[in-house]
Amino acid sequence: MIFERSLQRELAYTAGAVFMVLLTLVLTTMMIRIVGFAAQGEIDPRDVLVLIGLTVIGYLAIMLVATLFVSILFVLTRWYKDSEMVVWLSSGVSLTQFIKPIGIFATPIIILIMFFVFVGWPWSNQQSKLIRARFSSATKFRCSRPVSSANRRALTACSSSRRCRPTRAMWRTCS
Repeated sequence: MIFERSLQRELAYTAGAVFMVLLTLVLTTMMIRIVGFAAQGEIDPRDVLVLIGLTVIGYLAIMLVATLFVSILFVLTRWYKDSEMVVWLSSGVSLTQFIKPIGIFATPIIILIMFFVFVGWPWSNQQSKLIRARFSSATKFRCSRPVSSANRRALTACSSSRRCRPTRAMWRTCS
């Protein structure tokens, strides 16, 4: 009983710390990426926070799998390193008795993983595609001609080059 509670408590603390680190990394990279898309004019700047949230929902299954694996690995490695495993094994706890507390700890996380894989990820992808499509259709019909002949020449020169793309600054903003 003491053994099971000790193992589950260690796993919970470690999983919380690992999940927070992974969440911070994913949030930071997604924020940079999505703000970059907004700066390039690919998405509406007002939808940045919504798209970051939808992206995090899409990546939650991957983060939870990594959290589960890394937390179990960290705890068991630390127990072997600090000779706690020797104490448990010498007091009559066999290695097969580790399966039950780890299984009890992992079951709710596995259920969350299944939910985010089968429901959360497809829903977040669908919503982000809808937001992007709504913005692209709104900007597609906003204007259809360049502002001046200089911009028209730049656009023609740009479209002949494969490395250059016309920017939204070349197009007149309609009001």
